[in-house]
Amino acid sequence: MNTTPVFLFRKQLSMQLDIEVKKWSGGTRMSNHLLELSAVPRPTILYVKISNNVPGFWGLTKNQVDQLEKSGVRWFAVFLHLGPSSGYLTSGDQILNRVKSGKITLSIDGDYKFNETRDFEPTQQFSDLGELIGRVR
Repeated sequence: MNTTPVFLFRKQLSMQLDIEVKKWSGGTRMSNHLLELSAVPRPTILYVKISNNVPGFWGLTKNQVDQLEKSGVRWFAVFLHLGPSSGYLTSGDQILNRVKSGKITLSIDGDYKFNETRDFEPTQQFSDLGELIGRVR
């Protein structure tokens, strides 16, 4: 049985939403970190990243962000912290605006890095999946 945080997040989300949550097929490659919610007002992609560090630290791959932007889908970055049901939620537009303004820059490994202590507002934090679902709908 798969017990990775992304798998557990996907399973819990699917049960709470009572819809299918599947890997997004619109990318250049299938990724367990790109999940499609098919029955929210319109198709929505969640780009899910995990951190067990304190403070939290995550990276979004530039190629994946570019593919999401190019596709025109509605998407959010979900930064899970210390488990599958709490963390931070940022819209794709917020991510792209930060990149374009230079607030988030590309690291040497090809990821946009996010640090819990400087890159999130308190309003972006969620402590359970119900909170997350309410913001995505």
